[in-house]
Amino acid sequence: MWSRLKQLSLSFYIFLGLILGLAVGLFFGELVQPLNLIGKAYTNLLKMAAFPYIVVSLIYGLGSLSTTHARLIALRGSKLLLFLWAVGLAVIFVFPLAFPSVETSAFFSEADLLQPKEKDFL
Repeated sequence: MWSRLKQLSLSFYIFLGLILGLAVGLFFGELVQPLNLIGKAYTNLLKMAAFPYIVVSLIYGLGSLSTTHARLIALRGSKLLLFLWAVGLAVIFVFPLAFPSVETSAFFSEADLLQPKEKDFL
């Protein structure tokens, strides 16, 4: 049995850990709350290791582009950016039309309706 477990792939172990973690969380709930600290520490350590790798990979990938590919990517990226800006601005200006117009009373004061009190000087 142990020899069969050694032949399984890393992906299977990761998936198995995911399923077991979900099951423990669902069935034991608040009893395993102290494990939350360990889980957060583990994910933060993964982030700390992955972020520099991603940044260096992006810098290396962009630096190794030829000038024609870099221009093509910049042109397509700027077109996409302008398109997304246009969609965002259109949504901002069209979105208020989806609601009915409401008359507000910013110019109105409740003090205008009240009769002024007469002053009694005695």
